[in-house]
Amino acid sequence: MTTNPHPGKLIVFEGLDGSGQTTQAHLLTKWFPEERKQRAYYTKEPSEGPVGMLLRLALRHRLGASSKQTFGPLDEVTMALFFAADRADHLHNEIIPKLKDGVHVITDRYYLSSLAYQSVVADYDWIKQINSHALRPDLTIFLDVLPATCVKECRSTAGRWNATRNCATWSA
Repeated sequence: MTTNPHPGKLIVFEGLDGSGQTTQAHLLTKWFPEERKQRAYYTKEPSEGPVGMLLRLALRHRLGASSKQTFGPLDEVTMALFFAADRADHLHNEIIPKLKDGVHVITDRYYLSSLAYQSVVADYDWIKQINSHALRPDLTIFLDVLPATCVKECRSTAGRWNATRNCATWSA
């Protein structure tokens, strides 16, 4: 991992699904221009780029191993590579250009999510290696929220779930 050499700061929000990281990232993005008169940009992972869009389809089981038009989930190694590829594309095409222009980039999830989620089923050192291209954040904010609170939030926002939420498989 390399240190951010650019004038903009990379700020990451991490936490369990339902912990409020998206809300807090949006609030900080709004705060910078209003209170500090500095430019800020919100983004998220999976990104809105081409790899991120494929990743979202894979997370919804609409892209994967095909058997007579029935799509099953992709294997965990493939998913880990998808997340790493999305991060590389996201950095190159969205994050670094903004940082170079002095814009603070606030992202909802980043490489620690890969370490937390993918290393459950894949080798931790390998996950670190395939994400070694990532730019080191200037600040990572981890929202430490009780899992039961996160489950409650996920259930209350079930109609607004995005493709990356895993809350349906959690128990309180």
